[in-house]
Amino acid sequence: MMQAGQIAGFALAVLAGAAATARPSAAASFTPDPKGIDVAKFFVADDARLGIFATGKAVFHYDKWIGPYIKTTPQQIEQDYTNNEVSADEKYKDMLIVFSGQIDSVSKDLFSNLYVTVDTGQMFRDIHAEMDEDTAAISKLSKGGKIDLVCKGASYLITSPILHHCRLRDGYMVAQEQQAADDVAGWLNGSVTPPFLDTPELRTIAFYLYFSGTKMPHAEECTRQPGGNVTDCAKQLKAAKPSHDEIKSAMDTARDELGLSAGVPGLPGRH
Repeated sequence: MMQAGQIAGFALAVLAGAAATARPSAAASFTPDPKGIDVAKFFVADDARLGIFATGKAVFHYDKWIGPYIKTTPQQIEQDYTNNEVSADEKYKDMLIVFSGQIDSVSKDLFSNLYVTVDTGQMFRDIHAEMDEDTAAISKLSKGGKIDLVCKGASYLITSPILHHCRLRDGYMVAQEQQAADDVAGWLNGSVTPPFLDTPELRTIAFYLYFSGTKMPHAEECTRQPGGNVTDCAKQLKAAKPSHDEIKSAMDTARDELGLSAGVPGLPGRH
């Protein structure tokens, strides 16, 4: 049985296969339908949930979008800085650092900036995570609890690694999913193409999502709230699959503006 996050990939595979023989003809001006945009946003957000930090098999290329990252542990970060501070600075400079650990303390510095220390197993060598979170989120944390963090860059002070611009991973993921959805909407409306749509084939798959969404009779059920029922929405998307001629006509209209391919020879990612 397919999990909810995998259903969108299944729908994409069906749609991609349906239009693989489309070929270009005379171009016309493309005006996107808000209903289709909302459906594309819904499924891209679901795909991003799997693709960011490679938590699952995704269709689109999010690594190029979020930038370089390292999955590591508090113990490894501490060991890297103990072994060689210079090389550790180079390793973590400008990198997203993704890790989980046990909270040792939740505090404020002299300027009321929030930070969390994370146990490394070494006395006086805790990770010092500078938090870019509001007080409400941090107030729910407690000593001894588990924490999942995404930070940006690191440095070292006396005996402790200092991680900068840290977010709770759940909050970070929600923000990135929303940003991915907004970026695909911007692309459909004529803005810059997001890096996760870096090939004509991937842009065409995203367009299929959009155009098929315009045919869904109850699309509002998929777009009413983030994290809606992906399985039911994917079934509805598949049932609304446009005809070959409808897809070809829509692609001909949007091809030049959106950088679409002439067809989709294959589907990367999950099945």
